[in-house]
Amino acid sequence: MNVKVFLTSISGERLWDQDLALPPQLQISLNVNVLDVKRRSETQAEVPFILTVQYVPSVGQFTAKGRAAIEGAKEEFEPLSIGMQKKQLPSFVVQAIGNSVIGELVILSKSLGLPPPLPPIMPQGQPQPKPDARSVI
Repeated sequence: MNVKVFLTSISGERLWDQDLALPPQLQISLNVNVLDVKRRSETQAEVPFILTVQYVPSVGQFTAKGRAAIEGAKEEFEPLSIGMQKKQLPSFVVQAIGNSVIGELVILSKSLGLPPPLPPIMPQGQPQPKPDARSVI
């Protein structure tokens, strides 16, 4: 299945004074709202969306609007149809929307002097040793 994301509107706003340093601890909230799922044919659908990013404390915000065009074989649309009935979209569609839009928002965040709206990078811990294949019972 192929998902193409098209942006129709993108906006960002810095709410924190440029002369003040940003708070050391920021939480970033990302929300993808799917407005509808429009079935164009047996192999095509369109998903209009609004993606918002908000910082806490309120130092800035972003809004992106657009649509995702989904194409695939008739059999591939079965999970999408089931999701539409349950008012849930398959995670791969939401991920495609998020991944496409986040790239644009990273550029906009740099222009506004805000941290990029990316999930924090967690340091990987020490790998746990694998249990010995030989065990005594």
